[in-house]
Amino acid sequence: MRVFGRSEGGKTAVDNALSITSTNPVQNAVITECINDMNDSLDIVKAHAKAAGNVHNLTLADLGIENVENKSSADIRGELTKEDIIKALGYEPSGGNGGDGTGGGEPSNPNVTIKTFDQATDEEIIQMVKAADAGLIDLAEDCGWEVGQEHVITLPAIAASGSYDGQTWSVNEEHLEQEVTLVLMDAGANQTFDLVAPVKDKNGLERIKPSFIVGLKNSLENKGAINAASEAGNPWNDCVRRTWCNTGFRQAMEAVLPDIFKQFTCISAKDFEGDDIQLSKDYFSLFGAKEVTGGDIATSAGAETKYSKLAEFNALKQMEYYTVSTHIAKKLGNSGSQEDWLTRSRSYNIKARWCCVSSNSTMVQLFSTVSYGLSPFGCI
Repeated sequence: MRVFGRSEGGKTAVDNALSITSTNPVQNAVITECINDMNDSLDIVKAHAKAAGNVHNLTLADLGIENVENKSSADIRGELTKEDIIKALGYEPSGGNGGDGTGGGEPSNPNVTIKTFDQATDEEIIQMVKAADAGLIDLAEDCGWEVGQEHVITLPAIAASGSYDGQTWSVNEEHLEQEVTLVLMDAGANQTFDLVAPVKDKNGLERIKPSFIVGLKNSLENKGAINAASEAGNPWNDCVRRTWCNTGFRQAMEAVLPDIFKQFTCISAKDFEGDDIQLSKDYFSLFGAKEVTGGDIATSAGAETKYSKLAEFNALKQMEYYTVSTHIAKKLGNSGSQEDWLTRSRSYNIKARWCCVSSNSTMVQLFSTVSYGLSPFGCI
């Protein structure tokens, strides 16, 4: 007699057994006993399924967890250490300053290491700037970045000619690999530069102002001219040094700190005749005379705007970093002697001359085809 499973017609063996009739009393008694045994077994199974507790008397060793402590989730959270969290996450979450120079805020992106500009590595600077561009952090508020903080990089060699990003450059000098000290020179919101491609602020809105203006503490080790001899009178928009800033120098900077310097609009004098200004779109530029000195420094009284074109002078603002007079003079390289260095401002009265900062921090007019110190800046 088949007890479990389906029989023909969809009935169980128990159903069939109940329908059996026989004139043999012995056979009927056996069938009845089988049915009673099956019902008893079903009752046992049902009772076992409903039973609570350790009905099989299993031990922790039987389950392979004899070393697990019986603790609540609150107990476990209370015993976690910083090292436990770092090990579990695979990185160190960002946090507050604590007086150790690692920044001052609580950004929402835990993958960004928060440090000041002068304490961060190249890679950490890249991460922080990208997080700021995405609106996740503010470099000043969250990271503690301030004007005057310095960061040393190794700038790759720059050939006298070459091409980058679809443009070519050709100048009279080459630059060997060298250490360069970058300086935060002003907060972008204070200055006249606007980003060509907006980024985000912490409120999720578009931001067209850079976070910071980043310049060189000193000039590069080799000097260079603003213009070629055949183009001595060209303004900033058309001079060979501007092309070099946006190609050769940019390529070298991108090799160290890629994708953090933004294209920005830059004001300069348009023509020698007249007093109009023009806008250029640059990744790197030279500072204007007003941005360095705040006023064209002259020896005679009343000559405040003597050297650069008046319209450009009136449109620009001095960098906060250069309000400290000792910051204006620059060396050739970080260990060379102090030398005159170039601005992007042309002379107010001599077409083939350019405004330069002298080694004693005053403004002078010098020929545009003669080589002087080079100290480009960019916006992040």
